[in-house]
Amino acid sequence: MKAFIVSITLLLLVGCGGSSSSPTPTDVPNPPVPPDNTTSTYTVPTGELVKWAVPVDAAGFEGSATYCDLDNDGTLEGIVPVAVVDGPELSFLMVVEGDTGAVRWQSAPGDASYAYPLCVDVNDDGVLDILTGGRTKDLIALSGVDGQPIWQFNTVNPDAALLGNTYSAAAETISPSTIFFTSGGGGGIERLVGKLFAIDLSGAIIASWIEPQNREIYTTPALYRSPTGILYLAVGSGGETLPGSIFILSYDENDKAFSVVSEIPSSCQIAGWIASPVFADVTGDGIPEVINSDYCGATLAMSLAGEVIWQANSDQLYATSNPAMADLNGDGILDVINAFASLNWSIPDSYDLAVSQVIAINGLNGEVMWKHDFNTLISSSLVTADYNGDQIADIFSINIDGLFGSLNESSLVVLDGTDGSIALTNNMSFSSGTPALGDLNGNGVLDMLYAETSALTATNGGIVLLEFPGVIPPQTNTSNSFRGMPLHNGYIP
Repeated sequence: MKAFIVSITLLLLVGCGGSSSSPTPTDVPNPPVPPDNTTSTYTVPTGELVKWAVPVDAAGFEGSATYCDLDNDGTLEGIVPVAVVDGPELSFLMVVEGDTGAVRWQSAPGDASYAYPLCVDVNDDGVLDILTGGRTKDLIALSGVDGQPIWQFNTVNPDAALLGNTYSAAAETISPSTIFFTSGGGGGIERLVGKLFAIDLSGAIIASWIEPQNREIYTTPALYRSPTGILYLAVGSGGETLPGSIFILSYDENDKAFSVVSEIPSSCQIAGWIASPVFADVTGDGIPEVINSDYCGATLAMSLAGEVIWQANSDQLYATSNPAMADLNGDGILDVINAFASLNWSIPDSYDLAVSQVIAINGLNGEVMWKHDFNTLISSSLVTADYNGDQIADIFSINIDGLFGSLNESSLVVLDGTDGSIALTNNMSFSSGTPALGDLNGNGVLDMLYAETSALTATNGGIVLLEFPGVIPPQTNTSNSFRGMPLHNGYIP
């Protein structure tokens, strides 16, 4: 039967929340069948904010766009995972010129990537290459020059072939010696144990770590190197219906081994961590804490030693969005902004029209600064930039309108960072991925890169660049939150 493109959270239905053995029907129920809308035609947007749009036939998107300067010429390229409707083995990665949208190259079919592409130079040719993962259970290195495969993890490591989904890789620099990534989770009906890998630039395994209780992992590792040289990683485990933990690990580069420094369980026993953690200093002592939101409605700030410094609760339970960090009150301390939704794909009773809440939390003490409720679904991560010029970051959110009955529209909503009021609403076609903010065309104005489709079951889609006249782009992409950072290292100084 013809496959259909769904949002990232729906596709994770078979990959979240079960045990390491075959789940019971209540763990992973069959999702309701969306309306038959495969004849939908994508209309290229022409709104006043649209700088360019590139139609992509017979394809949709469940991954999220990012950008890198692949050839070091001072001009950014957009990198977008494309998921073909007929099957994951036909999907590919597309690279477009940031200033015009012209297609530079697209990779050969072979990976339905919903992970964030990582730009690093793996073959030391002065051009950034791209690591991409997805549902075909592999991690692939593609040449930044033309998209040709350089290596595949499963080929390099045949005795340790990946069995589950592959999540976003992370690195310290664009020319690292070691790359880190996670795998596991959904493998169809079977629940697969989460693993963390350290690999070299040839794709060979240097070290690996298995979740101690054989629980699933859906999160990308965050990296932080201390002034003393210790490399710390944070990774979350658990799923939509089973608890998990945030593990803070150290990586010994001489012994090539991971060690658990501390473990912090999710705030409830009914779910774990789907959103990925970040390292950020919210106490002002120069030592970052680990910040993340669990699937229990809580956002936690945790010390490297495993102490919960504060916990703030949302009125909704389920967070797939990674925490965004910005100073919203001008006290010099990063605050936390995240989104929670009422919909859990493993709980049928939550399939009614979804609602969401964006919550802003004082990073210093965990007090809630403001909340904004939506009658829409937010499943992607929030990104930030100063939209209104008041020197305070504002929050950019993709909101999906409707559920199953009318999943063919979304909207970009910009919230004022000071109070959560709406500063902008811009309609768009269905989009479930996280956008990337930056100056992609090099004219000193804020741009937003994203992918959209004509509907939930779309056979056509497009890559779009919006431009916001008069809005200055962030000087660094740390303000774009974890999912907007090309290195995906989850460290916000």
